[in-house]
Amino acid sequence: MIRKYLRNCKRLFPVYGKRERQFIKKLRDRIQEHVDSSPNLTYEELVEQFGSPKDIVIEYYNTVDDDYLLRKTNLVKHLKIVLFSALAIVLIYYGTHFVLLYKSYRDVQDSIIIHEETIIEDDE
Repeated sequence: MIRKYLRNCKRLFPVYGKRERQFIKKLRDRIQEHVDSSPNLTYEELVEQFGSPKDIVIEYYNTVDDDYLLRKTNLVKHLKIVLFSALAIVLIYYGTHFVLLYKSYRDVQDSIIIHEETIIEDDE
């Protein structure tokens, strides 16, 4: 139940770095203390007590430094650009490699003698 709640919280973070892990760890400790005091706690009661995962993430972003958020979102943006570029380069490389292999295959196919024509001439 705690794992499900924390997993739902983690999924809502657009960027999940060191500070977010620390926040989730503190939240886990708070939830564990609460669960220890009332062991028959359901997921719904957990949401009622601590708020929905969406509320938890909104609360976190209301308390975090704006510069940190901007750096993290820019980092993610640049990382996506780099990964997309690397993927494009790999696809172009393998695409040209495939085209060259196919041309070589066609050249070999054209060079194989399939029919041989023999003309027999009579000297008479």
